[in-house]
Amino acid sequence: MDDIKKIHTNCQLQIFQSAKSTVTQTCTVRLGATSFDIDYIAKGERVFWRCIEKAPGHYECRTENTAIARRGSLHQFHKGNFFEGYWTTEKGSNSSDGMWRITLGKPQKATK
Repeated sequence: MDDIKKIHTNCQLQIFQSAKSTVTQTCTVRLGATSFDIDYIAKGERVFWRCIEKAPGHYECRTENTAIARRGSLHQFHKGNFFEGYWTTEKGSNSSDGMWRITLGKPQKATK
């Protein structure tokens, strides 16, 4: 990832999936100039997403450390305090998908 500019802790991650309840949990977001990382724990597993900017405010995301491959997209208005988008798991006939939103928590300065 490019140099981390800000770290947002206590962000709210909402995961929406059809025919299932909405899941809300906390996550950490590390923002760089053209990419960012999302880090959280789900069902006892650390989930780490890497999101790369493809156009201003439009990001392509992939998990980097999970047994099940996940990919998605997130979008942000200029200097907005949240990201919204689509996600999917890539596990053949058992794949799942939905929408997600991340509301940024209070920013902290990144330390090197």
